[in-house]
Amino acid sequence: MNLFYIIQKFLFARWKFKIFKKPILLYDGTGNSAENLSQIISRKKFDVFYNRGEEINLTILFLSILKNGFYKLKKNYKIEYIKQIRSKIVITFVDTNLGFFKLKKKFPQKIFIAFQSGIKGEDIIKNLNNNSKQSQKIDYYFVFSNHYAEILKKKINAKFYISGSFKANILSLKRTEKKDLIFISKQTNDHNYPVVYHELKILNILGNFCKKNDLNLDIILKHDLRKSYSDYLTKKKIFFSNVFYSNKPNSAYEICKDYKLIVNSDSTLGYEMLSLKKKVLFICYGSLESKQ
Repeated sequence: MNLFYIIQKFLFARWKFKIFKKPILLYDGTGNSAENLSQIISRKKFDVFYNRGEEINLTILFLSILKNGFYKLKKNYKIEYIKQIRSKIVITFVDTNLGFFKLKKKFPQKIFIAFQSGIKGEDIIKNLNNNSKQSQKIDYYFVFSNHYAEILKKKINAKFYISGSFKANILSLKRTEKKDLIFISKQTNDHNYPVVYHELKILNILGNFCKKNDLNLDIILKHDLRKSYSDYLTKKKIFFSNVFYSNKPNSAYEICKDYKLIVNSDSTLGYEMLSLKKKVLFICYGSLESKQ
């Protein structure tokens, strides 16, 4: 990690000084993790470790530098944070962060719990395969299905429990079918072209079907790319009605709950809506993202 990146993170982070010793530590506070945990545990009972530099405890940072200097600062800050908070239980909803599974070895007396956050792509499985089972250990792992339990237990030492999606389990939605059809996009800013190849293929089929049958075709994005996404589909002459995006908690569920049919390739949201008894169609192009 270069010095410029560290300085940039430091300057734009939220700073705090006090060390809160709480019984539970939430590891990686990205997204709605803290809000999700607060649905079952009082917010007063847990502290949050921000693994991406959103918030920095200056007291703990100073202690880490004092003990180890600037060598492996991010890693040493994380270890020092866990030491100082003295929580008995460490929980994460971001199980794609493989560093979490190596912490048990350093803190054998603590209880480590992970909740599966989404479907596992080939890249995550490949990263798991690059590490030994002995180096990846936690106490409890709550996963979507037996399928993932069988895959993950080969590389992670834990007691596995089939729980489905944590977020879907805590929702209470009044579902309707007053709207026609919505497509769940997986488009991200990382792609080199406005719409990934397999989505364009799916939307072309859906657009023609909806236009022919006088149906509305709506699209929900995981990132706020509404203008560029809409402009690109218009340029490609693909029929669609509305493009939605919202970063409010559980907003994606609120949007999708009122559609007669939800279409996706292999989105976590698609599986979650299926578990909420919505009609969901999976068109599994996989990761076919070759350039057009």
